[in-house]
Amino acid sequence: MNPKRFLPIFLLLLLLLPSCRIKNKVNFLSYQVYPFQAKGKLFYDGREYGVDLAVERAGDLTLTVLSPELLAGTVFERKAGAVTVRSGELCLPIEDGGYAAAEGILLAAEMFFLESNSFSGADVVTENGVCYSRAAYTAPSGVVTVYIQKGLSFPEKITATLNGHEFLFFFLDGMEIVNES
Repeated sequence: MNPKRFLPIFLLLLLLLPSCRIKNKVNFLSYQVYPFQAKGKLFYDGREYGVDLAVERAGDLTLTVLSPELLAGTVFERKAGAVTVRSGELCLPIEDGGYAAAEGILLAAEMFFLESNSFSGADVVTENGVCYSRAAYTAPSGVVTVYIQKGLSFPEKITATLNGHEFLFFFLDGMEIVNES
C-alpha cells in the first residue's frame, strides 16, 4: 500500500477531531431566572402531584397543587423564610424549625434555588433512549440533580434527595419568565 494515498484522509481527520472534542457548555441553572412560573409534575416520595410553581426570587416560592383532586387548590407558600399552607378559607402558618425546615413538600423549593458554587459534578446519561446532560448540586438538605436534554436551554426534569425524601419534577410546557414592569 502506498502511504501517500492515505495522507490527505489522515490530515482531514486531524482537522476534524479537535472540533469533535469541543463541547457546548450547558448552563444547568438557566431555569433560575426570577421571577418565573411553571407547570409541572412533582413526584414526592412516590406520590404524584400536578403543580403550578411561581418563584418570585431565590427563597420565595408558591406551589399550588392542581391534582390529585382531593388536594387541588391547596397552596404552599414560602416567603422570607415563613411558610403558610392555604386550602379554601383555611390559612395556617407553619412555624420555622418544624415542617418548613425539615420535612414536607416544600423541601422541593431547594430544587429551584441552587447556587453555582454548590456544583459537585456533571456527566452525560441516556435514559429510555433520551440523552441528557446531568449536573449534581449540593443543597442545604441533600443533593439536587438537573437534567437537560440535548438542544434545550432549560431542564426537562430535576431530581433530589432531601432529608431522606425523594423528589422528581418534570417541567410541562417549559416555563414562563414573568415580566415585572
